[in-house]
Amino acid sequence: MSPKEDKTWIYDGPPDNIGLLIPDADPADGGYVLLTELDNGVVRMFATRFPGRCVASWMAQIRRFGGAKPGRVLVSTPHLLYERIKRMVVEDVGVADAQSIEQYKRKTNELFAIEPLNVKGASQRLATQAVELHAASV
Repeated sequence: MSPKEDKTWIYDGPPDNIGLLIPDADPADGGYVLLTELDNGVVRMFATRFPGRCVASWMAQIRRFGGAKPGRVLVSTPHLLYERIKRMVVEDVGVADAQSIEQYKRKTNELFAIEPLNVKGASQRLATQAVELHAASV
């Protein structure tokens, strides 16, 4: 694991008491990217400044309506472009196929390694790759 990967994730564990462990992000710092692996293997991804509220809300919905429970939660370090990174990861990894949490984690690590001024170029590169993949599959 590279030193940058070590610095991307500040929490990896169960959803219990995450609000006590991870503080809300200051607007000047941006926000967090959260990965949640449910007990049925499905991965959910969130972008939020309030990780405790996000996980608590998810848990309340599960109690109310039923469904798969989060077994593992990963929380990134704060990043100014957290919402954009989340969108780029979802666009690149995809949501249609059952993906592993490691694929989302790896792609998030790549995007966190990009300097904020170069994210626009990375987005254009991902769009080009998506068009090439679509053309190859047709």
